Parts: sequence; C-alpha cells; structure tokens
Amino acid sequence: CIRDSYITDRLTDEALNFIDQKKKSPFLLVLAHYAVHTPIEAPEPLVEKYKKIISENGIMEGGRKSDADVVVDNTGQVKTIQNNPTYAAMVESVDSNLGRIMDHLDALNLSNNTVVLVTSDHGGLSSRGLDSTRELATSNAPYRHGKGWLYEGGIRVPLIARWPAEIPPGTVSEVQVTGTDHYPTLLSIAGLPLQPQLHRDGESYLPALRGEHYQRSPMFWHSSLGRPAQTGDTRSSAVINGEWKLIQWYSLENESISRIELFNLARDPSEKQNLADSYPQIVKELTTELDEWKRSVNARLGQFKKGGI
Repeated sequence: CIRDSYITDRLTDEALNFIDQKKKSPFLLVLAHYAVHTPIEAPEPLVEKYKKIISENGIMEGGRKSDADVVVDNTGQVKTIQNNPTYAAMVESVDSNLGRIMDHLDALNLSNNTVVLVTSDHGGLSSRGLDSTRELATSNAPYRHGKGWLYEGGIRVPLIARWPAEIPPGTVSEVQVTGTDHYPTLLSIAGLPLQPQLHRDGESYLPALRGEHYQRSPMFWHSSLGRPAQTGDTRSSAVINGEWKLIQWYSLENESISRIELFNLARDPSEKQNLADSYPQIVKELTTELDEWKRSVNARLGQFKKGGI
C-alpha cells in the first residue's frame, strides 16, 4: 500500500486519468500492474473472502513457506495447488481494476475501436530451489513449473484481446504467439510500417485476431543464467515449432549441453514424457534451428556462483 491506497487501485486511477486526457486522439496505454508479483499483499477484506472460500471447500490454506502441498523432485520444490488466499485476492484486484478500464472505455464510447490486450510476462511463482525457503504463491498445473523455467509453466501465459470492431466475443484462436509479437502487431493495427530491426523475433498476429488460422514460424527462448537458489531453474535454451518443443539444459560447470528434452505439446502439454530418444530426427532438426538462432542473436551464457544468485 502507498499512502493508504492499494497500488493496483492507484495505478488504475492514473490510467483512467491518462485515458481522459488522451480520449480525443489515438493513444497507447501500457498498464503494467505490480500485482500479482511479490510481495504477496492484498486488501484484508478480499483476503478474508478467499480464506472463507478455501475453508468452505475443505482445502488446506496455503501462503506459508512450509505449505503441505509443496513437493520435492530432482529440480527443486514445486507447489501443486492454488490455495493461497492472499494471492487469490491479488488476482481479483487486478481483474476488478481491468473491469474499471473496460467500463471507462464504454462510458466514453471508445470501446468499439480500442484494442485491449491482456497478458503476462511469465508464469506464476510456483517453484523454488532445493534449499530455498521463499514463499510460493500459486500452482501452474497442469503445466510444469513456473517463473524462471522454460517449461510451459514458465513461458505459457494468458493472452486475451478485446476489439469489438474486429473480434467477435468468445472467439478462440489456436495460433501460437510469443511476447515479442506484441510490438509488430500493434504497429499493424495502427496502420504503421513494421520495424524489423526492432522486433527481429516478433511477428504480427493481426491475421489471427481477424480469425485466420496458420502456423507461426519457430519461437525461441534463451535463459542465460538461471536462478537455482531462487526459482530453481538453471541455464537453458528452447524452441517450439508447431507441436514440438526442444529444451537444451547446460552443464553447471561449463557451456556444454548436459541434457536434451523433447516434448509433444499437443499430446503432452504437462511435459511429462521426454521423447528425445524416440524421435532423433526431430531432435536433430530442432537442434539445428535452435543453434542457428542462438548464433544469429549472439546468445551467450552467464556464470553463476555455486548455489546460484
């Protein structure tokens, strides 16, 4: 809270003021709420609401460093259910404030031709290193792990678009997109020329918003350092091409690749079955794509001290 105001409410207040100031001309508003980031804090009435819901449903209440639902595997500690009432209250606060933005656009008769994109930078904080005691906020199940990881729990996030003039309500697109696609998409929506030198990994998904189905070109990720002592993840690179995903994990001692994993996301979105040994040709093809991309962007690996950062 700042000066008796919950920061999510305060940031939305400022956003509404900005819209009022710019309503007579085209505008771009980027509203990046701190929620639902740490520290896990929310208005007490909302927290009490979710404590009651959790209790009435017979679910153990989470939010402690020693939550009973946290399990340990060879990658670290992982939270398995969503039972943190404070985190739930934070989510509702963000949702409610997004509703305030929508209602304001409606009241100003701006909704029909205003594009609203709602997304996240990464998955929820659900995992930590073997020796970490940090509080875990949520679970990303059925997706594996969360913040920091290149598993789906870390990189698969919601993307909701509202554009009444172009997108029928309830429309669902299966087209794959990634965070670097937002900039070229907004340029396309605004009728501005693309700037390939500024979004070399980004592709406009305006055709998908308008109902076109197509297969996006491969998407790439590179985690140069990792935080084994915090979120539990280590250095890795990944590529998704259609239904196939390949992850390269690097040695803790040098830049050699210590493990390769291959998943079919269409059949196994939870990434439980490593198919690398069963599909060597696909491993070869995806490895070539990933290695070529790393060379093209001069991807490097950082060094961390024992125990991580």
